[in-house]
Amino acid sequence: MKNKLKTLLALLLIAVIALSAVACTIESGSTGGSSNNNTSENEETKKEEKLLYSDDNFKITFVDFKDPKAGVTSYNLYLKIENNSDKTVIVSPSDGYANNEAVFLGSGMPVKIAPNKMATGAFVVGYGNTSIQSIDEIKTLELKITLYDENWSEKVLETENLTITLE
Repeated sequence: MKNKLKTLLALLLIAVIALSAVACTIESGSTGGSSNNNTSENEETKKEEKLLYSDDNFKITFVDFKDPKAGVTSYNLYLKIENNSDKTVIVSPSDGYANNEAVFLGSGMPVKIAPNKMATGAFVVGYGNTSIQSIDEIKTLELKITLYDENWSEKVLETENLTITLE
């Protein structure tokens, strides 16, 4: 009797997990209807990757720009950084502007990249001190990327202004 109950509970748990996975897949893969809300969300995720900087050691690519809709006054900027150098580097964004208006740039946790590896960093674009009311208003982002050694003691790279056009 105990074995049958354990087997039944195990099968029930497997079914719940499988249904949850299917529901998550359907939700993340859905294209939405024709309502305005779905259109805006889908446009946010249709950003094409764009090369921002490249040299023999480093490559920086724009990946996406999203509104986390968490009631905060910041958006998430996703950048892929490829480290083809022989040094571990830490990524730091600075000098941020959205539509020529200064914004705060930062990251929740430092993005640290080992030699010959890559990472996609999620950087915060804080707009609380600006006239920006919606992510849809932002047409251009400008920023610099500085790469430091793993001890933050030496600049390995500091880019010129990088411009991301979001239109």
